[in-house]
Amino acid sequence: MYKILKDTEYLEKYLPYSLPVLGRQLSGDYIRAIIFDNEGVAVLCPYDELILFLHNIDNICRILERINNEFKEVRIILYTDQEVDIKVFKEKYEAVEENFLINKLEDTNNYEFLSNTGRFAGDNDIDDLVRLEKNYIDEEIGWRKEERKKDLHIEYREKVKRNQVFINGEPVKCKIEIKYQYKQYMEIGKIYTDASQRQKGIAANCMENFLKWAALEQLTVVLNTRKDNTYANKLYTTAGFSKIGSVFYLIRKG
Repeated sequence: MYKILKDTEYLEKYLPYSLPVLGRQLSGDYIRAIIFDNEGVAVLCPYDELILFLHNIDNICRILERINNEFKEVRIILYTDQEVDIKVFKEKYEAVEENFLINKLEDTNNYEFLSNTGRFAGDNDIDDLVRLEKNYIDEEIGWRKEERKKDLHIEYREKVKRNQVFINGEPVKCKIEIKYQYKQYMEIGKIYTDASQRQKGIAANCMENFLKWAALEQLTVVLNTRKDNTYANKLYTTAGFSKIGSVFYLIRKG
């Protein structure tokens, strides 16, 4: 029997790291959040997506079958803090696995924010941000057709207005985007460095400064990255991130 999620107490108990992800999805009226008794939470999203947060994966195949039968969603995004072999999904789904990472800097006494090498983007940076985002879409998420339909100038004007893009360099060479913040948890993503500026320490420097800012704000930062992205995983590990779970993108075959 499903129960509609009324607040975040359930996730604060079982999957606290998922709070900014869930909060971002719950910010729209088109969302339905449903509790599976003692198993997790399902959230219906735009773009024919359904996001699952599971802390009990003993019956994972049964849960997925139940969801597919009821909601007929095209794609499922599964977050879990349990170890799951991707082979479990291979029979019925096209599956991609990402690592879900967390970073919490607790001692801020020795942190000095280097504003000359890291800052939040301003109006003068919008053209550079649009250029980087177009390259990011082509390289990383071109399979999500809805991303290509957006008016990126409008999108980044809004993001800049809300201080959601942290950058390094002028012209902009690297960006880190704040997706959503819920209480002390902040989800970041769309971390991208200009292809001509890679392997120069620019992304590491940008991330270091962003995390110093986050630490001074007493925030816990979470993100997800492809499991096979060696460069990105090395960057995040060096920056102090550690794995707390996995994210699976599942598209039903046929």
